[in-house]
Amino acid sequence: MVRVLIDGAGHKWFGTEGMGVSEFDGSVWTTYTTADGLASNYVEVIAIDGAGHMWFGHGWRGAGVSKFDGSTWTTYTTADGLADNRVRAIIIDGAGHKWFGTSGGVSEFDGSTWTTYTTTHGLASNYVSAIANGQSGAQVVRHRWWSEQAVGQRLDYLHHRRRPGGQRCRLYRHRQGRAHVVRDRRRPERIYLG
Repeated sequence: MVRVLIDGAGHKWFGTEGMGVSEFDGSVWTTYTTADGLASNYVEVIAIDGAGHMWFGHGWRGAGVSKFDGSTWTTYTTADGLADNRVRAIIIDGAGHKWFGTSGGVSEFDGSTWTTYTTTHGLASNYVSAIANGQSGAQVVRHRWWSEQAVGQRLDYLHHRRRPGGQRCRLYRHRQGRAHVVRDRRRPERIYLG
């Protein structure tokens, strides 16, 4: 088992390495595989949107992302606009947009249009292993080396300061003024949000 998610009805969803995804409603187990429409039987990440649709990322197998609306399976890949078919993270924002962390950058899907962010747009790395909704509405991504970065937000440089332990760092603020970003001078690849 790789991932577990509990939906609004209390059903438990289990992503596996090679055996698809299983749903447990409290009394009955149902397993979905490629025979049912899942893009790959290797499920690395699971998310649920506001409409109750399930989203499954297929990670290193490179099969894209599968959406299940309770009866129909839909698969999205690079042919549809996904940055890379190795989906490692999924988050749904307050507007219902789906954000996918991949091995080729971050993709945002609003239900009809795909937008991709890569190193050419300012990402520190195209390998994105986690995404979270930030306080200012920015999507915060974690890269392979555990650095974090706000996507789609401009930052103002504030000043240097010392963190506990004496290390020097730089302090930044989102232009909306709601979130702070601290960049460690010794490890410039590491950014702390607070």
